[in-house]
This record gives sequence, C-alpha cells and structure tokens, in this order.
Amino acid sequence: MEFPTLGQQCTQEDCSQLDFLPFECAHCHLVFCNEHHMPSNHCCKSYKDNIVTKGDIEGIEKEKWQYKCSYPECHMKELVPIHCVKCKRHFCLSHRHCDQHECIKEVKSIPSVLTGLEAGKELQAKLKVEINAKLEEAKAAGGHKGIMANKLALMKLKGRAKGDNTIPRTERIFFTVDCPNRQQNPIPLDLFMGITWTMGKTVDFVAKQGSIKNKNHLPQGPFLHLFKGETCISKPFNKTIQQLISEELLVDGDSLSLRFV
Repeated sequence: MEFPTLGQQCTQEDCSQLDFLPFECAHCHLVFCNEHHMPSNHCCKSYKDNIVTKGDIEGIEKEKWQYKCSYPECHMKELVPIHCVKCKRHFCLSHRHCDQHECIKEVKSIPSVLTGLEAGKELQAKLKVEINAKLEEAKAAGGHKGIMANKLALMKLKGRAKGDNTIPRTERIFFTVDCPNRQQNPIPLDLFMGITWTMGKTVDFVAKQGSIKNKNHLPQGPFLHLFKGETCISKPFNKTIQQLISEELLVDGDSLSLRFV
C-alpha cells in the first residue's frame, strides 16, 4: 500500500473497515465509518435521547409535574406552567387570558382609566365653552376685534367641522349648532352644509348628526327649527341657505340653535 498511514479503521467490532474519511462520534468520540457513524448505528453508550418513557417518570408523584389551574371551580391541569402576565398566577389554556379569569390587577386598572378619560372629556368641553364665549364677546363688541374674532372662529370651525364630504369645498357653509337637549349633546355641533341646501334638508341633517328625534314629516308637532338668536330662520323649509345669506340673515360661521317649536 502506498499510503499506509492514510485513513482510520472503524471501531465497530464487526466492521473494522478502513475509511479514508472517518467520522468521529460527537458523544463517545470514537472513530467510525460512514455506515456506523450515527449513535444509533454503533450503539453509542454515551448518547442520551430526549424521549421520556414511562419508566423515567415512575416514582414521581403526579402533583409534582402537573400544574392545577388557579381559576375557582376549574380542575384542569397542565404539564407546564402558564402564568398570567399581570397577576403571575398559573391557569389552564381556557383561563389564561386576563378577561377569562377576572384578573385582579386588570379589573383594578379599568376604573382609573375610565375616570381619567371622563375627566379629560369634561375639561375639553369646559375649555371649548369658555373659548367660544370669549369669541362671542369679541364678535358682539364689533370693530377690528370683532372682525378678527369672526375670522378666528371660522378658521377653528373649519378645522373641526363634520359634514357630507361629497359637497365641493367651494360650496360648504359652516355653522356651530346648539342642540335642544344639553344632556344628550353637551357640546355644540360643528357642522358644514351645502350652500344650495334648503332649510328643511339642513334641519334634518343637524337632527341626524345630533341623534335628535325628528318629527317634521308628521302633520302634528312639535317641529324642529333653526334659530339665530331669537329669530327663526328655517321658515319656510323650502328656503335655501344661499337665499338667507343674500338677505343677510346668515353669515358663514354663525352660531345657531336647534329648537322644538
């Protein structure tokens, strides 16, 4: 043989094959040929698999490797612990989420969040009323301050008003409308309508936005009407917003009120 030192013999007793590219077992570190290099093919004594047999768990009490659900009246057990991320107690698969086991920490945090949101809404409503009152005072004063107050109020109104987005921007008219029931609508509605709308359509639109019961289609009242100050501007219903503006009864950005008559 020209290369007597090249390669190694397989250490498997019934093989001893000379292999020029031998394999070393990662567990027992012996050398094997291609046929016997796997632990299962040479009965490797150092190899341990991860399969748990019945014999491996004999003598171990069941309670030590089973985790009982913490939910009252639930007797389910799991092989691995499933802890709630908030209260850190173990639960079964059916009760593992906070809303499924009435988590103590989750329930405690809800009222505080709701209280904060309610307080924020009340403060926002109060500030809005105060700002609108100051703008109305400046408008009533007239002169340069009145003009600036009107422009500022209209600019703010355009930024927050809601309406039919299909109306072209050049045909939109903006109003702030007080609703008849302050408990249902504590904050005035900021809306925009089409300049070609009739007053009947305008009243129906405002009532729908404020979720106000509208009986204008019935023969008997009370009927909903729009007022500017103490002047009813929605009689007759077939009159358009454009006509009222040309008659100087309405101005873009006016404050109106919806009332039952």
